[in-house]
Amino acid sequence: MITKNPAPCESQGSRDSTKSGSLLPSRLSQILQTPAVWFMLLLPIAGCSSQNAGQPPPPPPPPPAVQSPGITVDFGSRTNTQHAIRPGMIGANHVDWLPDRSNMSLISAAGITLSRTYANIPAVYRTKTPDWTQIDPQISDLQAEEFHVLLQVAYTPKWLHPKGSPCAAGHTAVAPASTSEWAQLAKSFVAHMDTKFPGVVTDYEIWNEPDAGGLCQSANRLSTYLALYAAAAPLMKQQAAADGATIRVGGPALSVVDPSWFQALLSNSSTAPYVDFVSYHHYVGNAADIGAAWDTNNGHVPLFQLTQDSSTGAAATYTQVAQLVAAGKQPLGASAPIYLDEFNTNWIFAKDCCRNDPTYAPVWNALFVSDLLNTVYSGAAQVPAQMTYFSANTHPYFCLIGIWNANMDCEIFGAGTPALYPQYYAYQLMAAPEYLGLGTGGYMAASIATTASGAGLVTTAFYTGKQDSILIVNPTGTSYSETVSAQNTGFSSPVANLYQVVNGQSISRSTLALMPSGTGYSMSVAIPAYTVVGISIQGQ
Repeated sequence: MITKNPAPCESQGSRDSTKSGSLLPSRLSQILQTPAVWFMLLLPIAGCSSQNAGQPPPPPPPPPAVQSPGITVDFGSRTNTQHAIRPGMIGANHVDWLPDRSNMSLISAAGITLSRTYANIPAVYRTKTPDWTQIDPQISDLQAEEFHVLLQVAYTPKWLHPKGSPCAAGHTAVAPASTSEWAQLAKSFVAHMDTKFPGVVTDYEIWNEPDAGGLCQSANRLSTYLALYAAAAPLMKQQAAADGATIRVGGPALSVVDPSWFQALLSNSSTAPYVDFVSYHHYVGNAADIGAAWDTNNGHVPLFQLTQDSSTGAAATYTQVAQLVAAGKQPLGASAPIYLDEFNTNWIFAKDCCRNDPTYAPVWNALFVSDLLNTVYSGAAQVPAQMTYFSANTHPYFCLIGIWNANMDCEIFGAGTPALYPQYYAYQLMAAPEYLGLGTGGYMAASIATTASGAGLVTTAFYTGKQDSILIVNPTGTSYSETVSAQNTGFSSPVANLYQVVNGQSISRSTLALMPSGTGYSMSVAIPAYTVVGISIQGQ
């Protein structure tokens, strides 16, 4: 057995007591409090010091490394109200198409509180006497689940079709033979909804995709649409005023952004005074892109690249619309609300890489929303007033709720139980009040900054009536560990929670330690590859 000698200046007693971990007896403690005894005990230490005379003292230990924040958000002490977020900003198309109210309630639980719904004019006016049972049950169910409704006032009953219609027999997406008579039908919907469902239908959109298949004629679509709008919008607003109701009327709900349509609608003296909101649709890919992968080039431009394209991506397209609106002559000018009331990865009713994928669906939807919110930091006057996902369920391949099957094709009436699809959880994280609360309304943060360490991430931030919220999207295959700095939070002793969409099937929640930093707090956050995370900061 080899015994290690004590190191110089180390007493055997000190080694033994350290090893045993025992406390000194109380009597010995009293003796050690005597000054003479302390003097004798210090002598060996002094002798040891003399042995090391002439040697430089060891350098002090380096200070702990301080990691610069990769993401810094300034909430402006919750007083910056430059860029407002409308309550109910997130909507879904055709919530009324879900099988029952229990499914509708799941949509509202995600903070999605608006349904874009067809007025069903051809069925209501199958004859010249309206049959309101063709629309009332849907509106009643939506009202019971506390949805507001954007009503699509579109299409023509058969008896009002023009002779020699350019469309297939029975096709309802045809311009009416008489625009004035069709305008009376539109007016009657306002009167009925104001009486039967006061406050439920807040917005009326005249027609749907009149630049494409929404008007089945191939010529003069723009002039036909302007005539419809000019005939109907004034009558609808007059009816609401007579009813003591406030409604918004707008359009043109274009399938693609065509500046000539916006310029015509917003400058024509017969239409511009009656435009309360401007709407468009954005499907990032088209038929040629259906085979695209998320972030690898397989012969197609990746969906990630399409979404962030500097000319045609989500932010670029919205910015273009905002500029066209700012140049218009509508009553609210540049402040006129902009509705993106259909959007998705692609408009083709077919499977793609990502629309319903457990990994990529949450990432794409959170990325798309973040990109549009962040346009206010690059010059846009406002965030979208309405973003309406397509759709709650439009089989095949478009949904928030459907049966999980091998194709993830949004079947809802087949064998199996409908369940929440992966993209649902992205909207629940962003919009639900128990998470980030975007659906309750609020204001964008004063500023967001990222350094090179966080350059692969997309971050947006806003504050609501009860909290500050940060959304971080990692659209890459790289995992990050970031220091996130939240400055001027407006809370003196806040607490923070961290959320993450997990496998497109749930949202995890954990507490997050806050460390004082400057005029706010910093947090260490792990952000795995291809994930969506959120942070809420609240006062205690």
